[in-house]
Amino acid sequence: MSDSDLIAKLRRRAYDPARREDKVYVPCEWIRQRYGDGAEHALFVWRGHNVELEAGAPEAVEYFKDTPHEPPYPPVTVPELLAAERRMGRRLPDLLRRLYTEVANGGFGPTYGILGIVRSGQHDERDIIAVEEYVARPEFNDPLGFPLVQGGCSVWWYVSLTQPGNPVYLFDGDGWDWPEQDPPTVAVEQTWPSLAEWLGQWADGYDVWGSEPVHRRSVEGG
Repeated sequence: MSDSDLIAKLRRRAYDPARREDKVYVPCEWIRQRYGDGAEHALFVWRGHNVELEAGAPEAVEYFKDTPHEPPYPPVTVPELLAAERRMGRRLPDLLRRLYTEVANGGFGPTYGILGIVRSGQHDERDIIAVEEYVARPEFNDPLGFPLVQGGCSVWWYVSLTQPGNPVYLFDGDGWDWPEQDPPTVAVEQTWPSLAEWLGQWADGYDVWGSEPVHRRSVEGG
C-alpha cells in the first residue's frame, strides 16, 4: 500500500465518529430508547451515563449516522509543523508529517488516540501534546523516539525517529525497574516493524495490541 493510499484510509476512519478511536461512547438513555429498557446491560456501561462500544459497533454507527464526518481536530499547517520540529530539533517521518498535515492534529487512533503536536483545543482530559512530552523526556528521544499515543497509566506507543522504517514500540514504564542503570528499551513490550504497518493495522480495523480483528458486541447478541 502506498503512503497516499494509507493516508486516504486513515482519513476515512479518523473522520468517522463511530470508528475514530478503539472505544466509542453512546448515551445509555439513547440505547434504552432505541433498543428497549435494559438493552444497555448487554454492553459495558462506562461512568453510569454512557455505554462503551467497540469502534464500528452497529449501535455506534446508528447513533452517529447523522453526525458530520470531519477531522476531530483540523490538520496542522506546514508552518506549525516546521515550528514543532524546530522545537524538537528533529524531523518527523514523512508519513507522520502527512498524517498531521493531511488527516488531523491527532484525536484519532488506538486507545485514546494519536497525540496532537500543537494545541488546538482540549484533546482529552489529560491534554497531552506530543512535542511537549518529547521535549520533557529527553532520555526517551533516541532509544524510543516520538510519543504517538498515551495508552493508559505508564503505557505509551513511540515511533523511532532514527531506525530504518521508523518502527513503533509499545513501552510500559512499570517494567523499567532500574532507570539509573537500564535504558528504557528494557520495558518495550511489543515492536511493530514500521509506522506504516502499525497505522495500516489500525486503519484496517484491527487491534494494534494484537493481530486479531476487533470483536464488536451488540445488544442484538454476538
